[in-house]
Amino acid sequence: MTTHMISMLLNNILWAAAVFVSIIVWSKTRDSSWIFLILAVIAFYISVVYRTLIFFGIIMPGIIIYQKIDVLSILSESIPVFILILALIIKAVKNFHR
Repeated sequence: MTTHMISMLLNNILWAAAVFVSIIVWSKTRDSSWIFLILAVIAFYISVVYRTLIFFGIIMPGIIIYQKIDVLSILSESIPVFILILALIIKAVKNFHR
């Protein structure tokens, strides 16, 4: 087993645990900033699983291509960060108004 495979396996396990805990937190909260943070964790896990499936050849990269750009890969990497930014902005705005 290569270092990259071990790293990917560890990444999948840790993100799966993070998603499990975040779903438990989701059931206990109604705060929108926490909900967006939980959605960011889930989106990061989806991104990790997507990259793992590509690595093992289960999914071929370049399913959606626009002007020679792999749109799905870019979205899988940028959407989780965008959701995280939204969560932090919502939290900052709520704390600013207090």
